[in-house]
Amino acid sequence: MYKMNETVLINKFAETSEFKQLQSVGLQIHDNQRQFDLLSVYKELIDEMAWSRLFAYLLDSTQNHGLDQATFRKLLQQIPDLKQFVKSLPSETKTKTICVTEWKTETSRRVDILIKLIDKKGKINAVVGIENKVDSGEQNDQIRAYQKSISIAFPKIPKVLLYLTPDGRLTETGDNDIKCPCFPVAYDIVSKVCEQINSSIDGQGHIFLSVLKNYIDKLTNTQIMDKEALQLIRKLYKDPEHRQAIKLISQYSPNIRSVFDDLALKLNNSKVLPFPIKHASIDFYPKTSPNPHEFKIYIDDLRDIVDSKVFVPSYILHCENSNPDVGDIFTLRIAILYSNFKGRDVASRQSIRDKVQNGFSFTNSLGTNKHWSQWICVWTGNSYKLTDMGDNDVKGLKALLTKGIKDTYQDYKTGLKKLAKTRLCEEAPGITTPKKNGDSVVK
Repeated sequence: MYKMNETVLINKFAETSEFKQLQSVGLQIHDNQRQFDLLSVYKELIDEMAWSRLFAYLLDSTQNHGLDQATFRKLLQQIPDLKQFVKSLPSETKTKTICVTEWKTETSRRVDILIKLIDKKGKINAVVGIENKVDSGEQNDQIRAYQKSISIAFPKIPKVLLYLTPDGRLTETGDNDIKCPCFPVAYDIVSKVCEQINSSIDGQGHIFLSVLKNYIDKLTNTQIMDKEALQLIRKLYKDPEHRQAIKLISQYSPNIRSVFDDLALKLNNSKVLPFPIKHASIDFYPKTSPNPHEFKIYIDDLRDIVDSKVFVPSYILHCENSNPDVGDIFTLRIAILYSNFKGRDVASRQSIRDKVQNGFSFTNSLGTNKHWSQWICVWTGNSYKLTDMGDNDVKGLKALLTKGIKDTYQDYKTGLKKLAKTRLCEEAPGITTPKKNGDSVVK
């Protein structure tokens, strides 16, 4: 129970103009995350590598989009720091652009995109590198190394490196004094370019650019609103009374992690699962989040069937919303981790998924299998909508999970035995499997 002074603190906190503004921002973020856009349907394709391929396609004048160098030229024109660089370039009529993705440096690092401006004689007149960061951070000395590599590879021509992120943040590892300068670029600049080009085309190109612009706008708007919310919370946190109110709200607010913790305990006491729970491990993703959107069970008997250096079988409660709340839906899926997708194109990834799926035949398939990231989904079960972030949700998720496992376990084992004999097992040596006794694993 709250003490009286704690109730007073929370009431004062709720009456501040900053908190009321924070409520408004929170509703905007909630609505923005649920706004439909076509690319979100293919979320598993929209990682940093996929973004790079989309941008490279638009920036390459030799591709079949019919835009010539419009995307390349308009992108450079949107960046004030590149005025002199743009003036140094030969005209569009005398050149073409060719994009290389995953351009390999002399130290075997890879720049996401390298654009070469080539004249009619095949001579390279200028180079633009692009390092694209959606969610991931920079590796040790990464941008400085890229700048140096581009300078060495193209010593006598104009060259720049663009650091492309949703919020246009500065690079942490760049070097301002190097011969290949690096400039930050926000996704909203790419959105403006799409809008400018889209006004002059029609047909499928118009649809493609509209979809891309909508997705970029959704991503950048959420980033902006997240920053606004963070600034408001920091402002409130400076006041000692409001600081205590924030801590109280954080301490007593229900969240998915507490639901998952209780669910793990309930499963430990369950006697209806077709395997000993002591021979399984439970993991949440993201590991440190108060609202993880995945609950995974790794079962020793299943992992022993296949080479776990190649495939990691799992039962997963998966939510499409990365920050689940009341009203969001968790779906039970059987999914297998295959982490050798890096460097493969979309067609190759889908071919591998098809080969894996073909080995499984479930007698009770319930929905469309939707893959994401490095996970190959082979069966989709029923779903459960969160109602209270408490006992009801623990009960509902447990029922969903235990029934789904009981109904599929033997079919899953049979399919894994077939998978163990496929040639795919030879294609991914050295894959690291999730730890069975890590910090986030509940035994």
